[in-house]
Amino acid sequence: MRARVLCAAMITLLASVAFQTTAAASQSQPAVPQIQTTPDLKAWIGRTVTLVRVEIEGQPVAQASLFELLEVRRGVPLSDEAVRESLAHLRNLDRYETVAAMAQPDGEGVTVVFSLTPRHPIDRLEFRGALGLDAQSLERGVLEQTGGRLVAVKTEAAAEAVRRLLADEGFFRPVVKAAVEPRHDVHAATLVLTVEAGARQRIGTITVGGDSPLPAAEVLNALNVSTGSPYRRRAIEDALRAVAERLRTRRYYEASASHFPTGDGEVVDVTITVDAGPIFDIVVTGDPLPSGGADQWIPIRRENSADEDLLEDSALRIRTALQNQGHWRARVEIRRVEQPAGNRTVVTVDVNQGRRYRLRDVTISGNTFLASPDARALLALRIGEPFREDEVTARVQALANAYAVAGYAVIVEVIPEEVPSTRADLDSEVVVHLTIIEGPARTVGNILIVGASQIEESAVRKAIASRTGEPLRDGQVRADRNNVEALYRNAGFQSATVAVVLSGGPRYTATFTINEGRQTIVDHVIVAGNSRVSTATILGQVTLKSGQPLGQAARAESQRRLNDLAIFRRVSITQGPDTSGDGRVDVIVHVEESSATTIGYGGGIEFGRTTRTVEGGVEDRFEFAPRGFLEVGRRNLFGGNRSINLFSRVSLRPRSEPDDPARDGKGFALSEYRVTGSYRATRIWRTNTDLVVSATAERAIRTSFTFVRRAANAEALRRLSTKLSVFGRYALDSTRLFDTRISEEDQPLIDRLFPQIRLSSISSGVVWDNRDDFLDPTSGGWLSADAEIASRSLGSQVGFVKAFFQATGFRRITRANRVVLAGRIQVGVARGFERQVTRLDDNGLPILGPDGEPLTDTVADLPAGRRFFAGGSTSVRGFQQDRLGVAGILNATGLSNGGNGMVVMNGEVRTQVLTDVSLVGFIDGGNVFARASDIRAGDFRGAAGLGIRYRSPLGPLRLDFGFKLDHRLFNLKRERGWEFHLSIGEAF
Repeated sequence: MRARVLCAAMITLLASVAFQTTAAASQSQPAVPQIQTTPDLKAWIGRTVTLVRVEIEGQPVAQASLFELLEVRRGVPLSDEAVRESLAHLRNLDRYETVAAMAQPDGEGVTVVFSLTPRHPIDRLEFRGALGLDAQSLERGVLEQTGGRLVAVKTEAAAEAVRRLLADEGFFRPVVKAAVEPRHDVHAATLVLTVEAGARQRIGTITVGGDSPLPAAEVLNALNVSTGSPYRRRAIEDALRAVAERLRTRRYYEASASHFPTGDGEVVDVTITVDAGPIFDIVVTGDPLPSGGADQWIPIRRENSADEDLLEDSALRIRTALQNQGHWRARVEIRRVEQPAGNRTVVTVDVNQGRRYRLRDVTISGNTFLASPDARALLALRIGEPFREDEVTARVQALANAYAVAGYAVIVEVIPEEVPSTRADLDSEVVVHLTIIEGPARTVGNILIVGASQIEESAVRKAIASRTGEPLRDGQVRADRNNVEALYRNAGFQSATVAVVLSGGPRYTATFTINEGRQTIVDHVIVAGNSRVSTATILGQVTLKSGQPLGQAARAESQRRLNDLAIFRRVSITQGPDTSGDGRVDVIVHVEESSATTIGYGGGIEFGRTTRTVEGGVEDRFEFAPRGFLEVGRRNLFGGNRSINLFSRVSLRPRSEPDDPARDGKGFALSEYRVTGSYRATRIWRTNTDLVVSATAERAIRTSFTFVRRAANAEALRRLSTKLSVFGRYALDSTRLFDTRISEEDQPLIDRLFPQIRLSSISSGVVWDNRDDFLDPTSGGWLSADAEIASRSLGSQVGFVKAFFQATGFRRITRANRVVLAGRIQVGVARGFERQVTRLDDNGLPILGPDGEPLTDTVADLPAGRRFFAGGSTSVRGFQQDRLGVAGILNATGLSNGGNGMVVMNGEVRTQVLTDVSLVGFIDGGNVFARASDIRAGDFRGAAGLGIRYRSPLGPLRLDFGFKLDHRLFNLKRERGWEFHLSIGEAF
């Protein structure tokens, strides 16, 4: 009897001291635990904790990361606050559906058990029943609403998405039930959607109405519907949008197309209405438009719209362009005129340029602080230039800013006055009268700090740039207030406010009144949401530390570092509630990992001229070569920001047989391939250094030879700033040349002696990049410099030193048409180290001289793979790939051996003519020289040309036509005067 009573008492005790918080049953964020202290609990408060246990689904665990979050300590009296904070820390992990604490008596002490039930996030979808559609289509419909993220799928939302998708496909009243089936082996769950699609609605009668030039049969053909076919609402709506878009391309800019179904059973009657609206014409009256044409300034064709907002914006844009040309009083009115006869609307653009005004003079009065010459210099208005009121306003603001910097409050009145013109070209003239009303000179007399108690006043004063005795600047005072507030925010005072009051004058006292509020301290940094990436890797990027202030700057820096890892889809850093009331909070770093495996593939066709051997020499032929690539990668290796990648590319090209004119270029062969495996680790040794180790096997065809290469590289890249990086690299490769198109007597000695060569080299360089856009820059530039050295002491068969410099710059010069100037210069210099090489016969034995000693040759050239080549789509575009060079490196047919010196210069003017189409004018120049010391500007060859760019989903599709600026003879034949290049991406 006593045992039964004791057992019942223990059960009651366990129930009375249990603290529990339960998340919603669906896939949603758990609520903050509501911890309640019961009267029975108070009996255990103060008793010594003899043991602390953590159980997951009833099984004891010993994870140190969990015990670190517990405030309940062995050997310490149990407190309600310690239990409450421990539960809050565990809840903040966002991994457990249920978090509970239970106490059991243990002699004179108490055992505390924390019981955790893991959450089971959805990682699979399963469809059962009569689906109606294929499972892949249903899964896409579910994932559309979450951006493809299974973890974000909600059960009821998923069921509703399937119902909506089935209804859109004509299924009559589908039934979808959702259930979550947890899996305990991996703490995940499968969302099971049981579907009864039901009967599918069919189309009964079809009626086509509305006012449209399209025949009913054409509309029905575009919709692909007929009597008896399934009623697919979404497909019909998509097709109707395409019909309306087709009408807009025919100048029916207000075209609309819709449908209306009737019937609530298995048969639906459909009424289709297509209203074309009027045809729109643009008529310009009065003066002509600025250069560019009506389609540019009134873009109703491009936008497929003629609404009032677009017309008003067009009128403003035209008027601004005219005023920028000096037509100060230009007037532009755009109106729609419905034609009484016919279905037509005329958009009338009435342009009144008015006279052109030029600035004759600027008068300045009222100024005492600034002398008139100094004021004129600040205004920087050029006499005789077209008068632009907006430019005058901007320059006057610069003058006012100069006064503000000096501590003056100032008002500048601007009155432009038209005066009789004295110009021979009959342009009107304007005199701008400036009246300056200067206030008294204001200075800072004193700076007072009020309310600074938790941060030293000296630290607050360091954040204030204003100084006693200096001019009082309103902008600086505002910046000082923001700096002081940021100082407090970064020190964890999240509710701190700073107010500045100026008093006195003209020597002002600036009083900074600070309401500090309570400081927020980091209790624990808790990582949630990670599965493959280790917690240590994430915490290594977080600058917030336990016991330190929760600063705004530290939080932002932590977020930036985690995003820079590029292994998370999403990163958020939040703070938990202040459960203890002492300002200590948990920081929760919640991450959503990107997919661990990446797969990419694609293909294309290369088209261009290729050099082929014919009887008596060589010729260029138009050839195409299909190619494809496959890339497989794995991220988050070993729980860190490490990845491994395998890239492969193959190309089918016409057979390369330079020694057999009958077979050269005939038939296809697997003539080019590249396979690269790479390993990348970012921020190694907890620095801004990335390590890349790679191995490559490739075969490629150059203009004058084919090569097979095996290479291994190790590279370290360190980011010194957001714009500046340095790198170091070690490379070991073996290259074999064959199928050479240059005769042996014309080849450099090194190619004859070392048709297969091993190179071991080290290199280092620096890169500076401040372009505004990586793919299509309009401002900024890119600089790089690198140097490479190969030595026999490193294991290389030959030695050399090589340097390469490159600089690019971009500048946008107009906003209309987006005209961009782009330029690039490349300079490469190299020198080989001399080496004595013994001559060998066909059997590999030394050839002896008359004295009986082996004959030797001196080699001082670079191997073919390290020499410079130029010409082609990314070089001097008037020349074929690798066909640019001085006479000393070209053979009689114009093929290049490459050289030790190179200069390439490119200049472009890029202008946008349509939304996705741009035109480019370019001029290129440079040459390749046998020796770096041979570089002479007089030997440069040039080319100029035009190109067109199409902004495709894969990047800019580029077609360039380059024309040589001079022509030379090769093999008694005049070289071709032009080349074309078709590729993806800009030339630079």
